Amino acid sequence: MAKQVFFLKDSHYGLSDYRKGDAVWLSDSDAEGLIGMGVAALCPGTAHIATAGTVTSTPAVVDVSGSPGPVTVTVIPGAGNTSKAEYSTTPDAATNPGAANWQAWPPGTISAIATDVFLGRLAALRFTRVTGSATDTYEVLA
Repeated sequence: MAKQVFFLKDSHYGLSDYRKGDAVWLSDSDAEGLIGMGVAALCPGTAHIATAGTVTSTPAVVDVSGSPGPVTVTVIPGAGNTSKAEYSTTPDAATNPGAANWQAWPPGTISAIATDVFLGRLAALRFTRVTGSATDTYEVLA
């Protein structure tokens, strides 16, 4: 993975000289080192979310509010299950899902693996096993 950082002051790094405000892509470890030294900061809108989990009888909610999009979502129903994913643009949907407005994701309720890509910003995703007793799996990249 890589992170985009901008320099907070004129600096020499590697074989190059950078001026305050220059933005560059660096490896995670290099970026974190420069950020830790106070030389650079993470560019706005470059948050990355990569998570996976399982759903049993209780829906799982994933906070994706830190991502500018796109958000790629995969749902893998357990054997014999049907599953669904929902998305919300309600602020704080991840911390207060009962008060959020939820919309069904475009594939609807599924019985086989499905993936969809949301191009805009989302607040949260919710994954629910609709029928069956096996464990469902979800994956999110944002």
